[in-house]
Amino acid sequence: MGKFASRALFAEVPTRNAVSKSLERLIRSTPRDLAIVGGALVEHELKLAIRRKFINLDKANDLFDANHGGALATFAAKINVGYALDLFGTVTRDDLLIIKQLGIYLRTRL
Repeated sequence: MGKFASRALFAEVPTRNAVSKSLERLIRSTPRDLAIVGGALVEHELKLAIRRKFINLDKANDLFDANHGGALATFAAKINVGYALDLFGTVTRDDLLIIKQLGIYLRTRL
């Protein structure tokens, strides 16, 4: 698994220089690594969309933190909550579940 598969990649806002270096590495990455990064980006954007629904973001932070048993720490949980909040419909939910399964497959079996 490459450096891009880490959830820590999106834990904080990177500097411009860090983004440039990451993009340079991505250009040289395998399709597998690119698919993993793509899935991580989708999950990150879903997290941001859910966070926008919270009034108090400080209280929401722990919900996404796997180290503190956060209820929204997994991609599956984010998909379920996003669907429950009507952020997307059943077709998108099903697509997101496929992306989640593909990510699991790529990280564990290849």
